[in-house]
Amino acid sequence: MRYSLSVDGGGTKIIAVLFDQELNCLAVGKSGPINPNFTKLESVEANMNACIQECLADRANLMLDAVYVAMPGPVELLTQIIRRYAGVAEVHTFSEGCMCLLAGIQRQQGVVALAGTGSGVFGVKHEMETHLGGWGSHLGDEGSGYDVGRQGIAAAIQSFEGRGPCTMMENMIMEEWNLGQMGDIIPVIYGTSSTREVIASCSILVSRAARKGDLVAQHIFAAAGESLASQVIALMRRDAFDERTSIMAAGSVWNGHPLMFDRFKEVLITQFPGVTVALPLFEPVMGGVVREAMNLESADRMNEAIVQRLITEFHPFLYHTK
Repeated sequence: MRYSLSVDGGGTKIIAVLFDQELNCLAVGKSGPINPNFTKLESVEANMNACIQECLADRANLMLDAVYVAMPGPVELLTQIIRRYAGVAEVHTFSEGCMCLLAGIQRQQGVVALAGTGSGVFGVKHEMETHLGGWGSHLGDEGSGYDVGRQGIAAAIQSFEGRGPCTMMENMIMEEWNLGQMGDIIPVIYGTSSTREVIASCSILVSRAARKGDLVAQHIFAAAGESLASQVIALMRRDAFDERTSIMAAGSVWNGHPLMFDRFKEVLITQFPGVTVALPLFEPVMGGVVREAMNLESADRMNEAIVQRLITEFHPFLYHTK
């Protein structure tokens, strides 16, 4: 029996999925952030180990024929950790864009607008992989969870001070963090070693407000979609992607409110009327599963029967729009 492992990691979490050649999901491991740009290396290692241990610890003498990895963190460190629990024949490192395309639309070419804790746009065409954005929370990451959360906090402060429109995010933030007054938010934000994650977590509150009809929150999501569309347009023009390109949104922030994707698609079609713009079928960690399924079928595209098999067996990793 052939066994494989697919691993996806980033600024919020790491996930690993163990599966076999019959595309059965055998085990799953999860842990915290592993991006060394924002997380200390000892925490990165600890989170990697917790994830892999959860996934592989109960399977003695397992040989992994293939490990598929996409992450900003040190792949060499992850490989060393995996070898504590299993043999490893081959390690295949994917870009975030490639992993997302495989999982999302089961293709190996296209453009991905990724909006998680951070954001970035990826272009994959033949052997060429390009990137735009992803400068981090201090320099960019427009349309990311951090960006949405930061704008939500700023809007709540402006509402509190009477220099901006009223928004229910003001009360939501105070209730979420048990603030006696709005000024108490300062130690919450600046008194933690994980400021980026704390601010990004506020994107969930912006989503709740937007879904309850808060116009300020809805505008934040629409603006996020427009910002990511502008990045996609810049990449497509710079790197000569044409209107036959498949464009895919990826990352948890797109689930915040439908206005984000609607505005994203609207702006793109205005500039490139022939493009296909889609939300993903699966979460990115499924990229390795899809790649292995393609290898088993010796095909660049999966037939519908295999897609349905994956939907049934890996249902928890479907990308759910709310």
